[in-house]
Amino acid sequence: MAPKKSRKNKPAPRRKTGARKNIGVRSNGSGLDTAAMGHARMLVDPCNAPMVPSTYSGMGTGQYRRVRSVFTIPATAVEGSYQFTPGCNIMLLGSNTAGTAGNSYGMTASGLFSSTDIPFSTDSRCIAACVKVRYIGSEQNRSGVIATRTSPFGYLVDGQFTDVANQIRESQVVNRTGEVLHEVKFVPGAGDELFTPNAGTSIPTQRTLGSFGVSYSTVQPGSLQFEITAILEIETGASTLSGVVAPASKNTVNHVLQALGAPINWAYNHLVAPTIKSVASAAMQTSIGGSTASSIAMRLLTL
Repeated sequence: MAPKKSRKNKPAPRRKTGARKNIGVRSNGSGLDTAAMGHARMLVDPCNAPMVPSTYSGMGTGQYRRVRSVFTIPATAVEGSYQFTPGCNIMLLGSNTAGTAGNSYGMTASGLFSSTDIPFSTDSRCIAACVKVRYIGSEQNRSGVIATRTSPFGYLVDGQFTDVANQIRESQVVNRTGEVLHEVKFVPGAGDELFTPNAGTSIPTQRTLGSFGVSYSTVQPGSLQFEITAILEIETGASTLSGVVAPASKNTVNHVLQALGAPINWAYNHLVAPTIKSVASAAMQTSIGGSTASSIAMRLLTL
């Protein structure tokens, strides 16, 4: 009878070779770690997403604040434009009355958020923001169109003259007033990674900061309400020590924007307004994108 083989000499099983699984990388292949997904959530949903460190470069940090501003168009305005650049707390606005409709108008700078929200002695940077436009007039008087747009840099400056037709041509989405839930979100520009001094309206619009805007034409005077919400990172003042921490994410803001995809798929609200849903055509919904956000953006909101 042959002797039994000793198990002590049995060779250990060979380990499988291949790439190691990346820790913290999403299974859907977006390549975002946990911190970067937090920034993506804020960009997609500035009003409700948890406030977390961004993917901006550098070692500085500050307080995270969600701030809001609500206002209506001038009581006599029937057409005009707004441009929001939250990275330097500036809003540019211009409008025409019924008697001057079709003419050019000058854009005037104004503070976007109050000094209570962003003290003038501080520096800040914008992480995420959006503007919602609501029609607040009667249904029988609802008229005109609303155009929304994004830009990775400032496209208007204080004192520049423009006209509403030109602004509508340069907008990515145009809808009849009240036809959809009008909303457009902030897309960061190269300059948004830097902290920018807040000095009220004396700061000109900086062309490296992300801007977004709204134009309206042939609407009823005083019939539109704007709600601007932003998540800001604020350095609290000269007498306060600034935080110096390592970046929260290995990803850059470009990685986040690449994962979200084209802004037309996540930076605009294409939902048909409930009050007119029954008369909205399927062709209209398809032509403007059909959904509020891309599939990746929607998944981010559910994680």
